[in-house]
Formats: sequence, C-alpha cells, structure tokens
Amino acid sequence: MATRITTKKGSPRNTSGFTLIELILAMVILSILGTYTWISMDTAFKTQKAVERFADLYEQASAVTGKVTMDVSQMFLIPSSQNLTYLKGDEGNIAFTSLSHVPLTSMAKESEQTEIIYQTVANENRRGLKLLQRSETRFIDGLKEKKEEEKFEILTGQLESIVFEYSKDGVDYVKSWDTTERDNKDKLPKIIKLQLTFKEGDPTGQPDEEREVFLESYIDIPMSEFYSPVQQTKQDGKGKKGENTNNQNNQNNQNPQQPSNNINPMGVDG
Repeated sequence: MATRITTKKGSPRNTSGFTLIELILAMVILSILGTYTWISMDTAFKTQKAVERFADLYEQASAVTGKVTMDVSQMFLIPSSQNLTYLKGDEGNIAFTSLSHVPLTSMAKESEQTEIIYQTVANENRRGLKLLQRSETRFIDGLKEKKEEEKFEILTGQLESIVFEYSKDGVDYVKSWDTTERDNKDKLPKIIKLQLTFKEGDPTGQPDEEREVFLESYIDIPMSEFYSPVQQTKQDGKGKKGENTNNQNNQNNQNPQQPSNNINPMGVDG
C-alpha cells in the first residue's frame, strides 16, 4: 500500500510500508505455520521412539525365545532309581536336565550336563508384568524339593505371560509333565509348545501407548522316545533283502543320538 506524504514545500513524496493490520496478519500466519511445524516434528519424534521401543522389545522377545528353545531342545533323560535326570514342568515353570551347558574354560571339570530352571516372579517395578528367571548348574545332582541358594539370572522384566504345554504325539497337549510320576515315568514329551507374551509399558503410564509382542514356538525333543520313528522289522515278505537293509539303515540314521548311560553326577570327565 502506498502512502502519499506532502512536505512543507508542498512537493508530494511517495513511500512504501506495512500497516499495523498487515503486520498482525503476518505474525498470525507465521505463528500458525510454526505451530503446525512443531506438531509435525513432535509427532515424528514420538513415532520414531515408539518404533524403536517396539524393535527393542521384539529383539528381546526373540532372544529369550531362542534361549529357552535351545535349552529345551537339548533336554535329556536316562532312567534311574535316583531320578538324576528329569523333567518337571507346568504351565508357567519348568525344571529339567539338559545338554546345553558350556564350560567357562577348557580346563574346567564340567561337562555339558546341567539342570535348568525357568520360573516367573512378579515385577515390582512394572505392574502387571513378570520377571523371567533362569538358573543353570555346573553338574547334575537330581531333583530336590528345595535347592540351597539357587542363583537365578533375569532374562527379561517385560514378560506378561509364559505358557508351556506338553505333547507326546504333537496333537493333544497337556498342561503339566512330570517324569518322576507314574503317568509319564521316565518319558519325555515329543513336543513342548512355548507361548510368550511381552509388553512394553509406556513411561508416561498411558495404556494406549503400550506395545505387545506374542511369540509361539513348537520345540522338538529329539531325546524323547516318542520322537523316534517306529522301525519295521518285517515287510510281509514282499520287499527285497537289499531294500529292507537300506530302509533299516535310513531309520537308524534318523534316530537321534542318545546320551551315554554313564551319568556323572558331578559333571567331571574321567
């Protein structure tokens, strides 16, 4: 907008500038643009943090599931009157002997035999969540009602639930298994189903911001007698002798290697 100004000598002079209304409108527009920019950036940062938290939670859930799967898949049992090797588990806790122990040094008087316990306790710092604890021994000495000074390590504090189910045929599952009792005396299940639910609570305490990860795994137990295929010793006299021999060799190769019957309770070689 041009403004006409007349000097004392009467000669007009044109100048250009902004009125007060124009300045106010410009400030309002700039403030609106700034507000929308700030909101967009804040939303982007929150989304980035939420994605990072979910990625961390999923990575943690995958690591825990992998650890449990590795321990359980190497479960073993050798029948004995002392019950040195065993499996005793329910829906939320499990104790068993495994071949997953790794000695700290090559000179350590230990073997791969170990007793492993997974259990859950309430997380006092996160309401509704649990701590998943794991213990591992350097040798096996059999199942006891209460072991002295069990040392547990915490695998995660963001566990909402953990469920173990046991099956001898991969079809029907039960919620508990005990190899020291009559029903499953000295018998390991063929498959153990593992279900884990992890939850990441938002630090602000807003329920809508919580993220959840659910993982499910079916763990084969090669040491189980239910896992081994049934060998056929007769084929109604119709098969050739060479074919029978090859079938028997193939079935023998499919059978998992069983641990030695010579159990050393102290885990010391020799």
